Amino acid sequence: PSHDMNAVMKGLDGNFWLATARQKTGTKESVPLLPIRFYQDHKIYEREEKKIFSSIWLFFGITQEFERENSELNNNGAYIRKTAAGEDIFIRKSGNEYTGFINRCPHRFHPIVKDDYGKTNLVCPYHYWSFDEDGCLKGIPYEKECYQFSQAKRKTIALNRIAVEKLGSFLFVNLAKDPMPFEKQFRGQYLKEVKALIVTGK
Repeated sequence: PSHDMNAVMKGLDGNFWLATARQKTGTKESVPLLPIRFYQDHKIYEREEKKIFSSIWLFFGITQEFERENSELNNNGAYIRKTAAGEDIFIRKSGNEYTGFINRCPHRFHPIVKDDYGKTNLVCPYHYWSFDEDGCLKGIPYEKECYQFSQAKRKTIALNRIAVEKLGSFLFVNLAKDPMPFEKQFRGQYLKEVKALIVTGK
């Protein structure tokens, strides 16, 4: 059967927020809309990013984006970079796995990737610190001469990972340190609808 992707995505958001509002108010009646300033005030938006969007599952994109922009993106190391909840993030593909990171080196906070899409071996272009596929520290040029890190200290140095959930062709991210279960936010018929969507990437 055909599906309206926009309708499904609106349904996901509406289902979650309406259920949350009804739970807060203890009613099954329609919930009144917020005053217009809540949609226009930048300070309120910044608070929403910090208090709400940084702790819920956010739609990132579709898996076909890794193929659409550049045919070489089918190979290991392909990444897509976007902004979510005010954070510069990217998802990197390795085989059939999708791993998310904050786009910031733990050394001098330089971006790991600079383009919106491409391929990366997770090497910071500033001082060439390198990281493995999980974001753990792999190598530092002149490490013994310049830093002399203990093994214990070395284990604490890593890229900041973020949670990624793949549902059908859709990728979602959650920036929280301890993200809520995906099924707690999106559930029921909407999950089935999204999973059944066939996205062409056009």
